[in-house]
Amino acid sequence: MEQIRHTIHRNGYYYFNRRVPPHAVHNYGKSIRIRVGSESAQVERVVARLTEALNFSFQSGAKIDVVALVQAMEPKPSVLSVMAAVSYQDEETS
Repeated sequence: MEQIRHTIHRNGYYYFNRRVPPHAVHNYGKSIRIRVGSESAQVERVVARLTEALNFSFQSGAKIDVVALVQAMEPKPSVLSVMAAVSYQDEETS
């Protein structure tokens, strides 16, 4: 199994794990650790986006909501009833 940068793999889940630079400790604490998923392909995408966002945050001094960012990147379930309801709504508005 290849190692994904800034992750730890335990009990079937990947955790994003990163130290915080001294100038940003007041925003995040000394380190950030959050569960990001169990499938390596999805985890790679989430970690890449999270790393990019945190690098920007560390440089700019702006704090980001790490939990909300990870949750926003979670795949949405593909349920046929939901897809049908969206399709029906689209037809009514046309």
